Amino acid sequence: MAGPRKSNPAQAEALLAQLRDQYLAELPSSIEALEVGLLSLQQGENAPQALADLYRQFHSLKGSAGTYGLDLVTRICHQAEEHLNPAVNGQAATDDAFIDRGLGYLDLMRDVVDGTRSNDDVVLQSVVQALERVRSDVLANRISGLIVEESGLNVALYEAVLADLNVHLSASNSSYAALQRILIEPYDVLITAQEMSVLSGSAMIAAVKCSEPPRPVCILITSNEDLQIPAGVAPDHVIVRGTGMKTSLHNVVARVLAAQRTPAAEP
Repeated sequence: MAGPRKSNPAQAEALLAQLRDQYLAELPSSIEALEVGLLSLQQGENAPQALADLYRQFHSLKGSAGTYGLDLVTRICHQAEEHLNPAVNGQAATDDAFIDRGLGYLDLMRDVVDGTRSNDDVVLQSVVQALERVRSDVLANRISGLIVEESGLNVALYEAVLADLNVHLSASNSSYAALQRILIEPYDVLITAQEMSVLSGSAMIAAVKCSEPPRPVCILITSNEDLQIPAGVAPDHVIVRGTGMKTSLHNVVARVLAAQRTPAAEP
C-alpha cells in the first residue's frame, strides 16, 4: 500500500505564482468589462441589474486577489464595493460623479497591474496614496467602523443605534474576511459578534491585537458574560446582549468619536 504523498512547498509556491500571473494577465479584460458596466449606467437602462453585476464582479476579483496575495487589488475592490453599495440599495444616484469615481478605481487597478508586473514600487506606492486620499474624501472627517456580524438584522440594528453619530460604517458577515480587511485597511472601530461561524469574535480581536499598529478600538458583543480572554489580546470593550446593549454600544462609540476629535497633548 502506498504511503501518503509528501507535500512539496516549492512546487506549491510555483503553482501559486503561475496562477497569480494568469490572474494578472486576465485582469485587464475584467477591468474593461467593469468599465463597460459603469459607462452603461449613463444610459440609465436596467441600472439595478447593472449595479448588481458590477458589485458581483468586484467581489469575485477581490476574492481571487486575496488568494494570490494581491492586497492592493483587494483594497481597491473593497473601496469600490463600498462605493457601489448605496446605489445598489437605492440610496444613491448613479450620476456622473458616481461613475467617475468608479472609473477612478479601475484606473488604479490598471496601475497595480503595471506596477506589479514591472516590480515598480513607486507606482504601487502612488496607488496606496491615491486610495488613502479617496478614503479620506469619503470619510469626510467621520470615523470609520467595521461591523462583523452574520445576522443582517443585527447589522441593521447596530447601524440604527449609531445613526446619529459621525461614523462611516461598513459590514462583513465573515470574520475571516473582516480580519483580512483590517490588516490592509485602517479602521477606527471594530464591532464584532462573538458568535461567528469560522473565527470567533474574540479570536479575530486577538489577531488584530497582535498585528502592527494602527489598530482599531475593538468592541465585542456577546451573549456570554463569563468569557475568559487573556488581557494582552482582550477586547477594549465587551458588551453583553440584552436590554442595555444599544445604550452601551452608542456610548462606547461616542467616546471613541470624542477621543478622535480631541487634539493630542503637546509633548
